[in-house]
Amino acid sequence: MNEMITTDMDLEERAALLNSRINANAQLVAEGFVVLGRDLKAMRDEKLYTRFACETFDEYCEKLTPIRQRQAYSYIRCFEKYGERLGELSHIGVTKLALMTVLEDEDRERLIESGEAEELSARELTERVKALQSVNEQLTLELEERSKEESAAESLKKQNEQLSAEIEALKSVQNKQKERVESLEKLNKELSSRPVEVAVEKPSADEIAKIEKAAAQKAEKAAKKQYDAKLKEMQEKADSARNAAYEDARKANAEELEKLRAENAALQLNAKKAPPDSKKERLKFHLEECQRNFNSALEEISAFEDDEQRQKMRSALTKTLKAMSDTLSGTGDGSEQ
Repeated sequence: MNEMITTDMDLEERAALLNSRINANAQLVAEGFVVLGRDLKAMRDEKLYTRFACETFDEYCEKLTPIRQRQAYSYIRCFEKYGERLGELSHIGVTKLALMTVLEDEDRERLIESGEAEELSARELTERVKALQSVNEQLTLELEERSKEESAAESLKKQNEQLSAEIEALKSVQNKQKERVESLEKLNKELSSRPVEVAVEKPSADEIAKIEKAAAQKAEKAAKKQYDAKLKEMQEKADSARNAAYEDARKANAEELEKLRAENAALQLNAKKAPPDSKKERLKFHLEECQRNFNSALEEISAFEDDEQRQKMRSALTKTLKAMSDTLSGTGDGSEQ
């Protein structure tokens, strides 16, 4: 009976000791997560690796640490994004935490708080991150396009307001010309009603009235012609400015889309540039790289507008593939003809 009690007590003490050590070591791991990311960042940013005769940070990781280059950069990205909070998130794992650094803060926090970041596999989380990025990129494009459209509309509104002001100014000039004509007609009537005191050779009142009326009509026509010409010029300027604004917006959207595609391709290439560990996987990796490069070459050739130039490029690609095939079969030296 005493022996059983002693055994139970020993097991209880061992359980308590193990629990204490597990919690202590878990705390050390969490703290080490933060310290490791911070120290790797300092070593890279301050170029302290040169003190160990290493020319690059990559060389330092390869020769003097058990940490691989990609893993070191993952720790640095995690520390830059999560800071001291990194210790609290260490249970998620550096690979998953690094994958989420490219997301917006709101999306990243939603994945962490919902538990998806911990529950999903690295592959599933990668697809989830890509989907969220795609949605954010589309929303960004739509917001930028809407902003440009609103800016163009505001610019056109200001131009229309300016044109309206100029049109009102021309109408004012026209009204003043009309008032001038009416004043001349009134003066002509007054002169016609006065008695002739001295018999002198001068045009009759009717002739004077005709001359003044003709002058007034000529002045009115000239003012109207000037008004119509100015109005037409303003309308043409407004149409030209409107078309130019929409064309600039369209080109800017196309350039931004091309830039995003190029950045996405660069990110994908960067994610795949490090070959796997096993020989079989490395061979598979290089074969896939060959296929991607071949597809990229075909796309570049298709982009040539000149048929003759495109055919020359196809011929060059065919010779290169032939040389590679000869090298593989041992019938050639691998050089192009």
